[in-house]
Amino acid sequence: MSTASAADDPCMVLHLSSSDNNGESGDMTVFRLKERKNWDSWLQSSIENGEKDTKESQIPAPGFQILLSSPTRGVLDETIRNPYYYLPFAREVWQQVTKTFRLPGAIVKAMWDNKTYCGLSKHGGDAGAEQLEFFTAVMDAASVPDSLSISSTYNTKSELSVAVIYNCEYAQKSRVVYFLERSPEVSDHPLLIPGLFAELQLDRLEKAVKQLNSRRDIILGKVGLKESGEDPEGKTDVNWQVNKDLRQIVIDAATTEHTIRSAKDKLSKIIAHAKDDTHVWTANLKFAVHTTRFQVRLDDIDRELGILMAQCRVVAEELTTAGDVFVTEFQRREALEATRQAKSSIIIALVAMIFLPISTLSTVFATPVFNFENWWTDINFQPSSSPASSVSTGVAEPMNTSEDTSASVISACSSASDVMYVGSGSGCKKRRRRRAKEVDTGSRPTVVEKLKASELFVMPQD
Repeated sequence: MSTASAADDPCMVLHLSSSDNNGESGDMTVFRLKERKNWDSWLQSSIENGEKDTKESQIPAPGFQILLSSPTRGVLDETIRNPYYYLPFAREVWQQVTKTFRLPGAIVKAMWDNKTYCGLSKHGGDAGAEQLEFFTAVMDAASVPDSLSISSTYNTKSELSVAVIYNCEYAQKSRVVYFLERSPEVSDHPLLIPGLFAELQLDRLEKAVKQLNSRRDIILGKVGLKESGEDPEGKTDVNWQVNKDLRQIVIDAATTEHTIRSAKDKLSKIIAHAKDDTHVWTANLKFAVHTTRFQVRLDDIDRELGILMAQCRVVAEELTTAGDVFVTEFQRREALEATRQAKSSIIIALVAMIFLPISTLSTVFATPVFNFENWWTDINFQPSSSPASSVSTGVAEPMNTSEDTSASVISACSSASDVMYVGSGSGCKKRRRRRAKEVDTGSRPTVVEKLKASELFVMPQD
């Protein structure tokens, strides 16, 4: 046994009894249940407190005993929490706890369903019988993290609250300890456990909405809506992954809103239960003031849940608008990129329109298929007169009229290459003579003979 703290033990029991301090609320103590012997010691002290020869189990009264059970983790991945029905203690221990605390059996079905559940019921009340108030609550574990479940029993005669809180995280244990230490005067009130559940539910949902708002701010920063001014050059990170993240946050916002609405509906049961039994609890002067405090606080939690729902709707609407802006921005950048590419294409098209047809036509008409006629031209590209008439035709013709003047481009090019070997100087002469020897000396005149016969060309002197 030790003073109250929220050490991360697998299980711990918070105990406070006014019978330990002559009817006045004292300090809360903690049983840390790390080993089986700790369980046996606690169960024995809880059962055998009071009349040892009585057949029924006796537990300290009035006050409370709350068993906080930590969640179990996966074997391969410790970040994964197991479902509610994976308990960190043996089956026989749990059976003994439920029997000693006389907990309601509805918790078993609620755990297996794994849905938001809240139920309050009464048992007994006849002459000579104990009146018990049962409270069972389960948080939806699929939508929002840090879910837990509670099963409790309140004995109206002994003013004792006993409860087991399953899957209670370290931070939630700290909150429970904080609430109980701050308000020891309500340790024997019937709304103690339902009030704890409402506070833990509010903390859990507030945390989820804060995370949602943080994700909203990050994604809006990526889209660029949180920055002042425009981004004409498109420097912000805009891609389809951002759009995917936008849609996912919108879905999460809708899921969180649905979870909050469900929690709000379940809280209304607790509020209705508190109003129905107000006349009973206010009859006891000790409970009159505290009952009003609980009712006011429950109403405040109900309003805060409504505010959280509104925040989820705002997040969904903002991101829906951001999605539309994203599509517009993405299309604008695509259009800007298409414009840049179009400008480059225009330049390429102009170059192609000018040079490609010319080169293509030149290549096509240069083929022998077209038999393109090439009139002879002298070395200086001067017009010559046709031997057949004294009238200048404006084009040069070969000196030997007996030769076919219609020559192909290939033959013309060959003649031109022969001319390239003609020049001044001894080196040019040698090249000219060597080239002349290579030319066929048949009936067709050679290039040298043509050049000698031409009046427009002057042979260099030796």
